[in-house]
Amino acid sequence: MQAIIFDMDGVIVDTEPLTDAHHKSYLLELGADLDAKPFVPQRGKNSRGTWEVFKDIYQLEHDIDFLIESGRQKYIAHLQTLAEIPIIDGVRELIHALHAAGYRIALASSSNPKRIDLFLNQLKLMNYFEELVSGDDVQHGKPAPDCYLLAAKKLGVKPKDCVVIEDASFGVQAAKAAGMKCLGFAGLPHNDQDLSEADLIITDFHKLAQYVKDGGRLLDL
Repeated sequence: MQAIIFDMDGVIVDTEPLTDAHHKSYLLELGADLDAKPFVPQRGKNSRGTWEVFKDIYQLEHDIDFLIESGRQKYIAHLQTLAEIPIIDGVRELIHALHAAGYRIALASSSNPKRIDLFLNQLKLMNYFEELVSGDDVQHGKPAPDCYLLAAKKLGVKPKDCVVIEDASFGVQAAKAAGMKCLGFAGLPHNDQDLSEADLIITDFHKLAQYVKDGGRLLDL
């Protein structure tokens, strides 16, 4: 049985603009000078990796664990006020098609468990994922392969029989380092990540869903 492992941010939910806005707002609150050192989005990193970069760039005096936990609480509180979660066009159809075709489905995200649960529950997609791996579950975040190897282990599937769907350079590198095939999703206009290491770059989940419905196998791509 082959398995499909999804990243979440930028693949299932279009949260990167929301995340960037939150990081900017919180950095200003912490006293960071974004005029002197312009904000650069951190893609594919877990919370610790992201805040280690920000702490270094802006010389933040706060403890790294405080930055992670406080920032996480503020972001979750903000997300809970949204009228709807910005799901990426076509991904629901793709998940349904993969499930109907008998694929094992897991999620491996750099996000924290609370955010993963919030998104999947609100989007009513939780039941389609057999296993979830968060950034808190592994010692080394992407581009290390830890999260994808753990997802395969939890599914009981060999890495070579897994296909990862990723939208970030670090995520693609993590998937390839894990010995998995990787589809790079470049369907969002604000995604300028280098996905050249992916086995195939896709831009339309509707077309991929139709390929699966027609009997196409992702490992044959």
